[in-house]
Amino acid sequence: MDNKKKKALRRVLVIVLFFSFNFSMIGCKNIDNNREETIIRDVVKDIQLYQSSDSSFLFDNDIIKLDSIADGPYHKKVVQLKITIYSISKQYAKGSQYVMSLKESDFDKTYQRSFYLHMFDGLNCMESQEIKANAHFKKASEIIQKYLDNNVDKVALFELANIHKIYLKEKDINWIINKYNKSQNYDQDFINGLLSFDENQEVIVNAKSENIQE
Repeated sequence: MDNKKKKALRRVLVIVLFFSFNFSMIGCKNIDNNREETIIRDVVKDIQLYQSSDSSFLFDNDIIKLDSIADGPYHKKVVQLKITIYSISKQYAKGSQYVMSLKESDFDKTYQRSFYLHMFDGLNCMESQEIKANAHFKKASEIIQKYLDNNVDKVALFELANIHKIYLKEKDINWIINKYNKSQNYDQDFINGLLSFDENQEVIVNAKSENIQE
């Protein structure tokens, strides 16, 4: 895999990490420090530590703790955090099996189950079967595009742009993003961030946080 694809792969992992982190932490505001919230905060800290240290820690204890609260009111946060863990620790096969075990209603948005399933399957075969991987990424992008045809959603458009950076040429990505910008009038700073091919994700991540809070 060349360096451009490796950078694109890291972008996809950042998508899931920041989405899960913002989704979980926003939901924790103004709530007592009960057992469930303590577990969520501890897991988020471990995810941050893993990102900064790039250690080989496999989050086994965090998965056990999350499973212990998975059936309660924090179920969707547990789902996003487990997807994050499987993504950043490169446990793609486990991630695919986990998403397969879930229903569409277990996710915050209707497209996410199918999207994450194809994302994990694509990541799992990316090193050895690039054509097959790209087919999964293409299917994942089609799922989001179908959702975006009927919804104005910065998070979904962010995910679409970043998964496209794995397998499409820059001009094709620009055309698709500008298509939604013209029809749905996203703010220009956000669109400029999506079209950027550097490693700075600050503008995009901030936009995602605002969208989740709405």
